[in-house]
Amino acid sequence: MRLSAFLLLLGVAGCSPSLPSDSEVIGTLRANRADFEQARDIVLGLERQYVRLDLEDPSTLGALDAGERALMERLRERTGATVIQGGGRKGDERYVDFALFRWGFAFGGAMKSVSWRDGTMEGRRVLPSLDDTSDRRGFVTDTWFNAMRPIGGGWWMEVSDD
Repeated sequence: MRLSAFLLLLGVAGCSPSLPSDSEVIGTLRANRADFEQARDIVLGLERQYVRLDLEDPSTLGALDAGERALMERLRERTGATVIQGGGRKGDERYVDFALFRWGFAFGGAMKSVSWRDGTMEGRRVLPSLDDTSDRRGFVTDTWFNAMRPIGGGWWMEVSDD
């Protein structure tokens, strides 16, 4: 009983590694840009309002052909991507998010992701750097936190509560 309570306390306290720096995330995007862009095109090509592909659960990849599934597996192996979500039909704002890095435990953690958007970031918190959000203990908030940093070419880095 004491051991499980201790392990739970460790997880809640955030003894997981911190989120990577902005330069690490940008390096991941640059090193795998062609795969990210191909995966983005696949998700947008499905022409659905919302698509969620859990790369750790092959049953969510059923709408993809063998080559597309192989690309998603390669992206997961090379970048650590766990979930790709996005959508939007032509005429709507279209987006694709790649969940790459998680920190913390359950609802007490955070996530850094790479996103592609073809719309504006109105109403979003846009910051020049997301490095200062790596240590979640520095934030006191009672609302869901989300901030973005432009990378260029429609690509953004995002940090959010997980």
